[in-house]
Amino acid sequence: MRVASCLLLVSLASACVSAPALELYERAPSNALEPARDSALGVLFANEADVAALEAGASRFAPVDGGDEAFDVRLALIAAAESSLDVQSFLWHEDSAGSLLLERLLEAADRGVRVRLLIDGFQVEDMVLDRGLDAHPNIQLRVFNPTLHRSLMWRIVEIAEHLKRYDHRMHNKLLVADGVVAVTGGRNVGDEYLGLGSSFDFRDFDLMAAGPVVRELEATFDGFWNGELALAVREPESDDLANHELSVARELLATLHVDDARLKGRRAMERGAWLDALAHAKGLLVPGKARVLQDSANVLDAGATGLMAQAFEAVLDADQGDVLIVTAYLIPDEAFLASVRAHTAAGHRVEILTNSMLTNNQPLAHAFYQDARPALLAAGAELHELRPNAFSHARHKSPGSSGRFLGLHAKCAVFGDEHVLVGSMNLDPRSMVLNTEMGVLVESRELTADVRQRLARDFSLRNAWRVEYGQDGALVWVTDDEVLHSEPSLGWWPSLKVRLLSWLPLGGEV
Repeated sequence: MRVASCLLLVSLASACVSAPALELYERAPSNALEPARDSALGVLFANEADVAALEAGASRFAPVDGGDEAFDVRLALIAAAESSLDVQSFLWHEDSAGSLLLERLLEAADRGVRVRLLIDGFQVEDMVLDRGLDAHPNIQLRVFNPTLHRSLMWRIVEIAEHLKRYDHRMHNKLLVADGVVAVTGGRNVGDEYLGLGSSFDFRDFDLMAAGPVVRELEATFDGFWNGELALAVREPESDDLANHELSVARELLATLHVDDARLKGRRAMERGAWLDALAHAKGLLVPGKARVLQDSANVLDAGATGLMAQAFEAVLDADQGDVLIVTAYLIPDEAFLASVRAHTAAGHRVEILTNSMLTNNQPLAHAFYQDARPALLAAGAELHELRPNAFSHARHKSPGSSGRFLGLHAKCAVFGDEHVLVGSMNLDPRSMVLNTEMGVLVESRELTADVRQRLARDFSLRNAWRVEYGQDGALVWVTDDEVLHSEPSLGWWPSLKVRLLSWLPLGGEV
């Protein structure tokens, strides 16, 4: 009776307070600027010495592995940009790391850089700050598929009324500077993604890219930026009001987390020092031919999502070699299981690393993964689960991080000796069916060997449990110094909660 009453109230409320029509929001189209080949970044990443390689269709890539490295690369590209910055993220926390990056974007806009910032509307945090930044003449901020009401009650009403639309999230992550260099992969913007976690740090993974693939990535950004669900955060206003909102935003950013000692060194870095760091990073790039894989921004159209998942499974089916897969959430569909069975039947190994119960920040996802373990092992997959006390934690934190354990957020794979895929897609229904995702598939023996070596450390028994069947037919968790006969957990109550969650009819939403 209570459920029926609640549904009736939601129905009545939604009839009275329907959200504003999406068509009412301004969507002035814009597109990526031409690559700024004469800028400092252009000279560094698109100079004459690279013309032959570029004309041959090869781009260049380097892994962006640790959290502190990922933070520095983003700060460096923003500091060095002279023409344009196109930035896309699922989450953007306004914590220490997120606030400093926003502050640097504002500084870039002050010196004349055109900034386009696109964030998914699932968890927009401070509309006062967002509206203020958008008031800057060189900053445009759009939110993908947001709720149009801000109060919690009416947001719930709106979600209930428009669930089919709201269920599709933009999970893409991308930063393009001056049209000549990009960073893309699995990282959101926030302390735990960039090595400054308070309770934990994420093991994540990105690629830095230069060359023709950057134009493909820009085209992907433009498709979302100009799509029907990318909405402006403010209506056109008087200059006086816009200037006031911008002043408020400046004051907020000038004081927000300003006393965080962990940021002191990065705040003090001058542009020349960031350019020197990028010159070093440029020396790590290796050539490779790339293809951008992506879902469509038009999420309400049939077949707009799931394209990235189909492309992933096609690569797995076509490859003839051993495979390493890293995914934060692992809830396979039958097509993926069939691909694994075919691959292992042909004599190739498929090793998969995912979160353990102790490192998974999404208990519901772990609940459904638990039920999928037998099918994955039966298909021939070799399963590994991240240990919270992983020896590799030190590689994924910045100085001053107080994170007590490591969690897994990376989404990448190595196929045989020639192909690497780095992107935003997990192997779960939300990523493979509902969300928009993107990735870069690179053909390069040199990059593949590098990434395989980096990921092999994550699979080692010092960093992950190997999950297999013991002699008695029950699952065991194997490390370098012990064999556990029950799933590592924080006790009976957390384990019971995960089990109870698995009974909910939410498998397609995870």
